[in-house]
Amino acid sequence: MLRLPTFEDPWVYVFASVVFFLMLNWWYRSRKLDFRYQDAFVLITGCDTGFGHIAAMKFDKMGFNVFAGCLSSDKMDELSAKCSPRLCPFHLDVTSDASVSKALETVKGRLPPNRGLWAIINNAGVMGTLGAVEWLKKQDYKQTLSVNMFGAVSVTKAFLPLVGRGGPGVERRLPTQKVWVRAQAISPPTGWTGVSLMRLRQASWLTYHVLYMAAYLMIRHARLLYKTLEKSYEGLNEDLKTFYGEKYTNGMYDLLTLTRNGVWGKNLEEVVDVYVHAVTSRHPKTRYVVGLNGNLLFRPLWMLPTRLSAFLVGMGMPKPAGLG
Repeated sequence: MLRLPTFEDPWVYVFASVVFFLMLNWWYRSRKLDFRYQDAFVLITGCDTGFGHIAAMKFDKMGFNVFAGCLSSDKMDELSAKCSPRLCPFHLDVTSDASVSKALETVKGRLPPNRGLWAIINNAGVMGTLGAVEWLKKQDYKQTLSVNMFGAVSVTKAFLPLVGRGGPGVERRLPTQKVWVRAQAISPPTGWTGVSLMRLRQASWLTYHVLYMAAYLMIRHARLLYKTLEKSYEGLNEDLKTFYGEKYTNGMYDLLTLTRNGVWGKNLEEVVDVYVHAVTSRHPKTRYVVGLNGNLLFRPLWMLPTRLSAFLVGMGMPKPAGLG
């Protein structure tokens, strides 16, 4: 016999408590800092395409003064044409100490007297090479680490003295990314560990925020992934090619297609919205898990025992021909 719930049912109080807590947390996190965005200066790396490009335009539209680091002069011109004079695009190669030093001088020259940066957004990152561990060369890891780890550390170390010099508010923000894909998965955790060590310095007025997210669908990047997978396989010696076999490679293609269509995020704006929240919120999160795919798929995997999560992830992986 069905009946309506009453206040005598214990689970009603549990449900009401959970709803109240979620609403209270939403209100707490949604409160914004009270300052003029026009008085704040934000540095964003990797603004040529993707999240960085969108973030640069969004912060400019909100009224922030934006320093947008780009590799390509064409992208610098594109941002200048799209945005207001508040946005200053400049050349920045995060893997080059000389480029970072020159960028620092550029930013110093554009900042008003006795003013500093409100936030540094370490957005620059590369996809990395796709393939099994045996397929990848040491150089593949070096290329990824040079951008995703050492690049973030170089930029942070160079520009950190500018963070907190004058300007609105009392705290300064340092958002960065942590991406769960490919060999790149090695880099962001290590990079974040390196940046986290800087908490020892003036931690009372400087806040740090990291983004955990799955891959996001960018057609150009998806095509590059297929190419890097093919290139990795073709570079193997004959013994390894025989061990893995074409069936394994085709299985990797199928798995990549499946995750691209069903797992990868498609709304790049939701990542940029997290950047905005980390920079403007009165109570930003230290760690953000971005998107439905991150919260519904990867968050549960992280909470499960290691053996169980490894088993679930491995269920979709193809089997090398040499294992029968």
